[in-house]
Amino acid sequence: MMLKPVVAIVLFSLVCNATLANSILPTDRSSTVTYSLDRAIEAPVAFAHSAEDILLVKDMDGNFFAPKKHFNNLSPLHPGWTYQVVITKPVELIWNQNPENVLSPSHYYQPLKPKHFKSVEPTLSDMSILVTGLPPEGEIGIVTERGICIGAAAFSNQEWIGVAVWGQPPNSKEINGANNGELFQIILKDNEGKQLNNYEILEGDDRFKPDELTVIRLLNKDDVDSLYGILPYHPNPFSSYFHITINLKDTCVIDLSLFDINGKKVNQLSYEQKAAGTHSFIPDYTKLQSGIYTARMRIGNFVSRRRFIIFN
Repeated sequence: MMLKPVVAIVLFSLVCNATLANSILPTDRSSTVTYSLDRAIEAPVAFAHSAEDILLVKDMDGNFFAPKKHFNNLSPLHPGWTYQVVITKPVELIWNQNPENVLSPSHYYQPLKPKHFKSVEPTLSDMSILVTGLPPEGEIGIVTERGICIGAAAFSNQEWIGVAVWGQPPNSKEINGANNGELFQIILKDNEGKQLNNYEILEGDDRFKPDELTVIRLLNKDDVDSLYGILPYHPNPFSSYFHITINLKDTCVIDLSLFDINGKKVNQLSYEQKAAGTHSFIPDYTKLQSGIYTARMRIGNFVSRRRFIIFN
C-alpha cells in the first residue's frame, strides 16, 4: 500500500566543515525553514542521499525537482530561500555537496514562458504536472472545466516539460485557481497552432490535488488506433446538427463532454458504461453559439479529444 505523500519545508543550516545537520521529517507534520548556505547548489546534488524517499522539491514559483523521474526545472538552491519537500515516508535528510554521489542524474530543463496561454498567478497551493511525448516546439496549458487556465509552460526540443498548476486560495472571493478535486484537461498548441487530440495519464490523476505529481504522455497518430476513441467529424464545420461518434474496444465507463474554446465545460453528453463497438450522440446544439468546441472523452487513463466548428 502506497503511503500518502507528506509535505515538509526543509531547513539547511550551516555547521562546521561546510556540512549540514541531519533533519528527520515526520509523517504527521510540516515545518518551515530556510536554506542558509552561502553558495548555490543544484537540487539533484543537494538531495542525492535522500532522493529515494522524496517525491518533489519545489520553489515558490512552482518549479520542481522530481528525483524518481530524473526531471529538474528548479534552479540551484539559493541562499535565504525556502523550499518545499514532498516525501513518501519519513526520511533523514543528509546534505550532499559532492556531485559524484548522485547515482541517477536528472536532466535540467530551463522553464520557458508561454505566449498563448495566460495562467493565474501563483498561490500558496500547487500541484506538479510532468508531460512527455512532446512535438519539437509548443505550449502546454492546464485548464479547468470552468475555463480557468491554472498553469502553463512553453517547450522547445525537449523530452519532458514540467507545469505547476495553482489552487484556489482559501477565503478568496476571486477565482484565482483550482478547487481541490476539480477536473482539469491538458491543452497543447504546437508552433503551427494545432491542438493535441489524445493523451494518457501514466501516473496520478487529472483532478487538482495539492502537492501531488501527475505524469502524462501525449499520443500521436502512430500511438493510437485511428478507429478508437472519438472518430473524425463529417462535415466539419457544420451549421446543423450532427453526430459525435465514438468507438470502444471493450466494455467500459466513458465520460464524454463538450468544451468551448476557453476550455469551459458546456455539455455533458454521457457518463455511463458502454459496450464495445460504435456509439453516437447528438448534442443539443440549440444551446451552443457559433464558435470552436472540443469533444473530450475519458476512458480510464486514456483521453481522446476532437475539435469542431459550429455556424449558427
